Amino acid sequence: MPTLLLVDGHSQAYRAYFGVKTPLTTRRGELTTAVYGFARKLLSVLKEYQPEYAAVAFDVGDTWRHTEFPDYKATRERMPDDMQSQMERIEQMLAAMHIPTVSKEGYEADDVIGALAKQAAEQGFDVLVLTGDRDMFQLVDDRVRILYTRGGPNPKTDVYGPEEFKARYGLTTEQYIDMKALVGDASDNIPGVPGIGEKTAIKLLKTYGSLDNLYAHIDEIRGPKTQQALRDAAETVRRNRELVRIITDLDIPFEPEQFRLQGIDRSALRRLFEELEFFSLLREIEDAASQPVEREDGQLSLFGDEVQEQPAAVENPYQVIENVDALAALLDTLAAAPLISFDVETTATDPMQADLVGLGVA
Repeated sequence: MPTLLLVDGHSQAYRAYFGVKTPLTTRRGELTTAVYGFARKLLSVLKEYQPEYAAVAFDVGDTWRHTEFPDYKATRERMPDDMQSQMERIEQMLAAMHIPTVSKEGYEADDVIGALAKQAAEQGFDVLVLTGDRDMFQLVDDRVRILYTRGGPNPKTDVYGPEEFKARYGLTTEQYIDMKALVGDASDNIPGVPGIGEKTAIKLLKTYGSLDNLYAHIDEIRGPKTQQALRDAAETVRRNRELVRIITDLDIPFEPEQFRLQGIDRSALRRLFEELEFFSLLREIEDAASQPVEREDGQLSLFGDEVQEQPAAVENPYQVIENVDALAALLDTLAAAPLISFDVETTATDPMQADLVGLGVA
């Protein structure tokens, strides 16, 4: 079955921006932390899952949720100025990779992704949603899996399909929405029921099945404080349920050919990565495991199926420097050489994670 990758754009960019202690900058002083993290994660997912179709969804200002609840996300700080400039760089990168971006006024990227995921699944696509937002878990079904990226300097991505979701929460996706309504969401400034956390909410929903049935049997709730808290928050909880529910019936048609991956614009991506000094990422693009294939239109497939013929191996003598005398002899040789080249040997290609283990010179 064809696979569609949907990326929660701002979520991934923020994860990258706030995920490291030491920001990345170019020699000119341009901050690139968010762009680099976004690019590395996107390229990694494209390489691992090799989807035939992809799109990145972005938020565009206030939404219907702000109208419904004016305090929605009110505690969040505005996007830093240097983050805004990096979002522009991310859009340039996506354009060079010919990956379409999608948004809709009045709605969040969650809603756009939800609508596209539902339509694609109905058309027989397998859908992957790359996000750092657990609200997306409500989209999980037999066709839709969530690639949930945690925060931190070394973000791990966990895959959530129906089995993984059930193992973690023991709920249906509809019950998950009810659970979020009870607990609230501090990151979105959505207040929950005082004294009710995730474990208690899950227990209540396993007992009563749904939010509506829970309130239909409110008299049975043990613990006078818990029962009263639920009574007092009844209106808030019902409003929360609408706020946390992802809208999946937006008027955004999923037309597969608009989302088919067409290969990258090699020269444009090279110029951008050179400007941003993403040399390790540029090498990864050029030395992809399956060998990128240049097409007649001058574009380059990210991970083509054809494998180019490899040059014959050439035997070159080398010497391992293991003591001071050998190092002194090497320095004399290098001092007399008209030209030298060098390369670093590291434990990884990611400069944010790699450790230096050696230096090669010729």
